[in-house]
Amino acid sequence: MSEIFLGLKDPHVLSYSRHYHYWKKRLMIGKLFKDKAMFGRAHIEVLDIGCGAGTESFYLNSLYSDLKDKAVYTGIDLSADNIKHCNAAKDTGGMLNMRFFTGDIARLDFKDEVFDAAVCSEVLEHLPDQAAAIAEIRRVLKTGGMLI
Repeated sequence: MSEIFLGLKDPHVLSYSRHYHYWKKRLMIGKLFKDKAMFGRAHIEVLDIGCGAGTESFYLNSLYSDLKDKAVYTGIDLSADNIKHCNAAKDTGGMLNMRFFTGDIARLDFKDEVFDAAVCSEVLEHLPDQAAAIAEIRRVLKTGGMLI
């Protein structure tokens, strides 16, 4: 995919617009997490669905470092390479409150009502059956849990 930037069409050039929307999305996820998902909880279990390189989990973990003893992040992704990268990064950083597994959103390998919050960013639009994926997310979220 390419964007037009200063009149040039170049797939290697990222426009201000693309960066702006990425950071706005990221700030919104962080704000929802802190203001809504974490509100009134002494401990929170977070599922990062389609975690890729772990960007959202690492971001939330660093942004809210005061929650490190209160928040546990679990990331899943179809790509074993992504999970290998995430585990290496969390091990290097000594992040004991994070874990990453290979997994499929259509068949989450977790018991019912395990997570307080789930982050699912840039994933659903790639799925053939979004309703089934959302039903699976709902199954693993605790009653009153939040999907971001």
